[in-house]
Amino acid sequence: MSIRLLFSVLFSGLFCSLASGQDYIEINTTHRCIYHGTAMPEELYSFEASDSIEQLKDDILKKTAQILNFEFICSNVPSVAAVVDKNKRYVLYSRKFFSAHQDLALRYAILAHEIGHHVNGHLLKGGSPTEAEEMEADEFAGYTLCLTGVPAVLAEQVAAQLSLASGIDSSDRKLDIMRGFLRAEASLRNAEHAAWFEENINEVIKNFPKFPFPTPTPSAEANLDVYFNNCNTLADADKKISRALESAGYSTRRYLYVPDGFALVTRMEQFNRDGACKGENSRWSSKIVRCEDFSTLCYPEVFVHLRAGFIPGIRVCRHPAYPDQFETPAYPKSGDRLAQ
Repeated sequence: MSIRLLFSVLFSGLFCSLASGQDYIEINTTHRCIYHGTAMPEELYSFEASDSIEQLKDDILKKTAQILNFEFICSNVPSVAAVVDKNKRYVLYSRKFFSAHQDLALRYAILAHEIGHHVNGHLLKGGSPTEAEEMEADEFAGYTLCLTGVPAVLAEQVAAQLSLASGIDSSDRKLDIMRGFLRAEASLRNAEHAAWFEENINEVIKNFPKFPFPTPTPSAEANLDVYFNNCNTLADADKKISRALESAGYSTRRYLYVPDGFALVTRMEQFNRDGACKGENSRWSSKIVRCEDFSTLCYPEVFVHLRAGFIPGIRVCRHPAYPDQFETPAYPKSGDRLAQ
């Protein structure tokens, strides 16, 4: 009798497990970003995928022209989480969480934020993303909202609906989201002209964000002709500049138009009085950091000197070698030859 009862209990447990489609998954979630909520479960399980959420993910990737570089798993996480485990990337989502949040704009934004971490190659070290990583993820979310047809007025409301687990202020998030939204709007306007780009270059150029030209007086400048000697196209120059910026930690960059070239603008950063960069947690902060670490020397100095945060921007411009040709409209394409 007892043997029969034990068999019945075991069989019932096995049947329930199979029926629910629950499987144990072994993923190290140390390097992660959780959208909402902080505690990750000690054990992770996967469940049957949600068709509606899968469709949202596919729509995001299609509209933003991104490839799938992560595994997308319905799991027992508190909301949605981007995870990097060694050389593998994951987006884990909760069916229960999405059932409680039916707003389509918010759903797109949440998924796009976490997908944005993988699109941008973020490492998510230490259990929480950096402020710079969160900014880029929010920009991608805004970019996605525009391309998926969400009106600007709804996109502006997304940041205030749910707080990020990383604690980024909603007003800062709104700015980042709308920056990405406006960038997507500009790309859509330009796409309308694509069929007659060559014949109507002036009309297309009107929609590109422009850098002040002639350029403002720089705080420092250098002749880099030798550095670009082996570059034949603007694309070659861009690769060289980008590699140099990446090696120095400038992962966030934006392009703006200048006549016959481009301006490459990095994110504002903070550095110390001696010219050295501040630590990673303070370097990209939007708030002025006068004292990174409490000390008996630094603390009184804040009140005595009230020094500024020293927040510069680095700008690299390409422009024609022939000033008399400024009137010739020609937006630089990746194959254009550099002026010798």
